[in-house]
Amino acid sequence: LVAGNAALGSVGRAGYVAAWTAFVVGVHFLGFGRLFAPVFHWLGSAFVLAAVVGSVAGAIAGTRQAVDASTGLVAAASLFAAGVWGLMASSSTEQDGR
Repeated sequence: LVAGNAALGSVGRAGYVAAWTAFVVGVHFLGFGRLFAPVFHWLGSAFVLAAVVGSVAGAIAGTRQAVDASTGLVAAASLFAAGVWGLMASSSTEQDGR
């Protein structure tokens, strides 16, 4: 993560740090899906998608704000959805008496 951020800065693309970070976190979550719970596959894929959306938005708009806003919104919505899913799964487990 840090090396990628430094590399982006050294080639004049520091505006893409949010997209790079989302990509690294997404790949990280994909590994968690194999180890812990399948929901992490979905979340990892969503973060990789956030990185792509942010990169495309930055390429089109040419601003760091476009990268940050689009990456952040997709990543935040993904985390919110995963949190809701977790609460619902927890609630149904408690209702089942497990």
